[in-house]
Amino acid sequence: MKMKSALIPLARTPDHCLILLVASCLAVFWTAHADERLFTYVQEAEVLPKGGLEFEQWLTHRRSKADGVFARWDFREELEYGLTDRLSVAGYLNFKNTHSEGVTGQMDESRFEFDGISTELKYQLLNPNTKPVGVLLYGEATYNGDEFELEEKLVLQKNFGEKWVAAFNVTLEEEWAFTPAGTEEELALELTAGIAYKIDLHWSIGLEGRNHRVFAPGLDFSHRVADAWFVGPNVHYARSKWWATLTVLPQVHGSPDTRDGLELEEHEKIEVRLIAGINF
Repeated sequence: MKMKSALIPLARTPDHCLILLVASCLAVFWTAHADERLFTYVQEAEVLPKGGLEFEQWLTHRRSKADGVFARWDFREELEYGLTDRLSVAGYLNFKNTHSEGVTGQMDESRFEFDGISTELKYQLLNPNTKPVGVLLYGEATYNGDEFELEEKLVLQKNFGEKWVAAFNVTLEEEWAFTPAGTEEELALELTAGIAYKIDLHWSIGLEGRNHRVFAPGLDFSHRVADAWFVGPNVHYARSKWWATLTVLPQVHGSPDTRDGLELEEHEKIEVRLIAGINF
């Protein structure tokens, strides 16, 4: 979704992005037993136990529009705490680095910005390890000074023995942008699904799919303005003290067709996400 935002520029060189990435990765490789996450775009129906504390570092890279040069890096630092065996709460710090040059409909820029704070609640209705299907409710709110966003998610998970894990999410996203002319509203719907195979105690491989739909201004589904499909592989690795999961998602179809059958105004040609975490 494209909304105007007056975010706080912290720097104008991509070097700060690399420095933050290195520092974040060093923080991940500390000590603790990991609560492993097999997907990066698909949420699983798992929560921390009561009193559990987890740190996660997120890194998402998006690149390539219909023309020009475009690349964006999103950083999220998450700290999550288990309030009960079913309910967890988390807080995020969000940053982004954007480089855009000669892209139709976008200003040329290269800067690193603070992108606001987020808070998250997860409530597990059914445990996938003890029930036929796991069910989880997820809510997240983000605020950066000029925009407020809500995200609600229904999470389903099915374990097939000890080797296979499948998950499916339905996510509703609402945004409000506060401008001198008034408040602008946008709505999006996202469907994600994934399946993973646990090779051994350390490795798993999987496949994730994502469909993201953007609707015309206003909080209703009367007019869809953009629709993009992404499908790609992931790989997960874990030791007793840390874990990391990487997903590569190229866009395979989009509408309206901006170029080569892809929707490249609201979305990009490819997305890559890395999540790494430790438990305390």
